[in-house]
Amino acid sequence: MAGGESLVELTDIPLSDTGAPCPVVYANERGLVVAYCISSPAGEEPQEQSSGVIVFERVNSFVFGGPNDEALQGHRLYKIGLRFYSSYEVLNSAWIADLCARNRVHPNHKDSMFTGLRHFVFTFHDSTLEVAARAYTASVEAEKPLDCVSRRLGDRQTWS
Repeated sequence: MAGGESLVELTDIPLSDTGAPCPVVYANERGLVVAYCISSPAGEEPQEQSSGVIVFERVNSFVFGGPNDEALQGHRLYKIGLRFYSSYEVLNSAWIADLCARNRVHPNHKDSMFTGLRHFVFTFHDSTLEVAARAYTASVEAEKPLDCVSRRLGDRQTWS
């Protein structure tokens, strides 16, 4: 890959709580949604039921689990700027290149199928979420994370 990978911090993503964001992830073959407890702005009282919600469209792949914040230095993107409690897009992603390469055995494969696929990384307190998708929308909701996800499951247009 020419130029190697680089990270761009996503400034439109609500900041996760640094203590216990309790992310909830739901995915199927059409999309993925993650909801998590958010941080209160400095000097403001914490809001009991506020969640950051990110809905991904046209998801190709995702990984959710380790490393947590104590092992983040072991993540291959740490050396290029991956940090705690943050969200990024990975430009020139080696992961997306690998997804494309793995698919080349398919008789109808075209590299162009992976054009426009974007790699996102979210570092939470106890977990990391990486998503290869075409797009996302982010919002703040006045509900607990599980309630945010559950409400979206009723949207048949998105999930069925």
